[in-house]
Amino acid sequence: MGLVIDRWATAPAAAQRAVILPDGCRDIILSVGQAAEIHVSPLDLAARVVTGRSGVRLTGYRLRPGAWLVPADREEALRARPDDPEGAVALMLEAVQSDAEADAAIAALAFGAPLPHVARHLGVSPRQVQRRFAALGLPVPGFWAMLGRARRAVLMLAGDDPLGGIAAEAGYADQPHMNRDFARFFATTPAAMRADPGLRRLVAQPGLATGEQISTR
Repeated sequence: MGLVIDRWATAPAAAQRAVILPDGCRDIILSVGQAAEIHVSPLDLAARVVTGRSGVRLTGYRLRPGAWLVPADREEALRARPDDPEGAVALMLEAVQSDAEADAAIAALAFGAPLPHVARHLGVSPRQVQRRFAALGLPVPGFWAMLGRARRAVLMLAGDDPLGGIAAEAGYADQPHMNRDFARFFATTPAAMRADPGLRRLVAQPGLATGEQISTR
């Protein structure tokens, strides 16, 4: 399973605001304008708005949920290729790390498996899974379960099924429960998300519990 699940690019002609929705992934982003810059996006816990600069071309490499790049690897890549940003990005991609046990747990949690079931499958206790996530600097298992459930629910909004039925199918106790998770992760309601195809397309991109969770490039 590859550590890069998507490569994307954009070059806005004018400065514009964009909504970033949490997808469980970090991105390595190369921006090329008057100068070239590279940064690693945070692991977003909630929706945020960014303002893009006009005349700047962005190329992003979305990492598999739970994968990471330590700061020292980023700095080493930039020192090794100070005048070759694309080469530095290639070195950074080679330094991306993941943990097989955490990967398996994240994928299972995101698709609705309870933590005790995940732990039994891995042959460890739920507490050991929690400790593993903490040692790797990852959000707690409950985060991956809740975000995965919310993202799966968004995909169900493309049809005309009642919101209460979608909530039940996604694993929520009731519709207000789903509403709270949408407010937390997407800063909107299920009804507003259903009415906004652009937002739903953002969620449908490769990421936690949606699209491909394997290498696409």
